[in-house]
Amino acid sequence: ATVTGNNYGILSTNAERHFLQGKTLIGSTNAGAPGAELHIYSTGSGLVGISIQNSTTSFDNNISDDGLSIGVNGNDAYFFSRESGDMYLAVNDNAAQGITIKSGGNVGVGNTSPGYQLDVGGDINTSTGVIRRGGNVILKSSGAETMIGPGGSGVITFHNSATMTSSDEKIRIDANGNLLLNNTSA
Repeated sequence: ATVTGNNYGILSTNAERHFLQGKTLIGSTNAGAPGAELHIYSTGSGLVGISIQNSTTSFDNNISDDGLSIGVNGNDAYFFSRESGDMYLAVNDNAAQGITIKSGGNVGVGNTSPGYQLDVGGDINTSTGVIRRGGNVILKSSGAETMIGPGGSGVITFHNSATMTSSDEKIRIDANGNLLLNNTSA
């Protein structure tokens, strides 16, 4: 079918739903048989993708101005929000359990209102040996942990185990700036 100068293999108008059974290939038969339920293939170079738009976005053939675009270009994959708002990747329809990318660039993990470039709502673990757990910083090397944490009322404590009890406290800097070794009071 031809509509306003464009040729379509399948053309349907005024239908609420379309049903395609089996694997569907969009693009070129040069791809061979579709490898997935929906397979998109292009013989051209440059960004190839899917554009998702609604009535509040303006239609753009080049998927570059509005809506959501998912695509590939060479070996790189892209996920673009072309809108001025935020982007959410949520689990079970709960944005607070997912990743938020604010329009200004801040990223929240488990935090829908990140105030920093990376703002994590929970504990952080790194392979480099710095861990933040429950308000405490843990420096880890060779399997041993040294805990640095607030002891309350402006006190900083250093521990040699993850329990952070007074029995494993080795160094304390109290609120007056006194350095205490193996002692919890001046």
